[in-house]
Amino acid sequence: MVRVKICGLKSREDLQASVDSGADAVGVVVYSPRSPRNLSLEEAGRILSAVPPFVSSVLVSATTSPDAIVRATERLNPSAVQLHGITQPSAVKHVASTLKSQVIGVLAWNPSQKEEELKEKAKKLAEVASAVLFDSTTAEGYGGTGCPVSWKVARMVGEAVRPKPFILAGGLTAGNVQEAIAAVQPYAVDVSSGVESSPGVKDYSQIQAFIRKAKTAGVETG
Repeated sequence: MVRVKICGLKSREDLQASVDSGADAVGVVVYSPRSPRNLSLEEAGRILSAVPPFVSSVLVSATTSPDAIVRATERLNPSAVQLHGITQPSAVKHVASTLKSQVIGVLAWNPSQKEEELKEKAKKLAEVASAVLFDSTTAEGYGGTGCPVSWKVARMVGEAVRPKPFILAGGLTAGNVQEAIAAVQPYAVDVSSGVESSPGVKDYSQIQAFIRKAKTAGVETG
């Protein structure tokens, strides 16, 4: 069964709705001032401190500063950190070697990039990160755009990453997540804008529907 992360939480109510709906992991965004989901470390800490046992907590950031990530991680102690700003394998390796938390490397999808180059970078990220996430991103390095990635390319990247966990993100909704899982066969799916009523505002009925659809992929056809 595929695992599900609900990202971009902004309150403990968001957290509770995600946990009650069956999320395996939850994410909060820091050091990403242009994101509508950005939180201060204090706000992020209040949410992460309430994450229950057996649910993974993920600190997500577009900062390019390894020092900032290290300080935030040591302060908030998440299960994992997700690096949208620090993307070069050598830099990801440096962060991973410094932290106790697991590190999720992020591979941004650029339609103009050659598939072989993307595949090679995916392999290098997998060598230094605990997992690799494939997402569509903005020029500023943020995910949560709501723009889908190519599932054909995503499957290729996932095969390059394995046996490390491969996480699919980018434009996922309750309406397409089952098709995406069937096409890509990821370890996990990650959603933020796809379960919102407006940027940064989570819709709890959409969270519930997304998780139900993801968890029944391959079983439910409607």
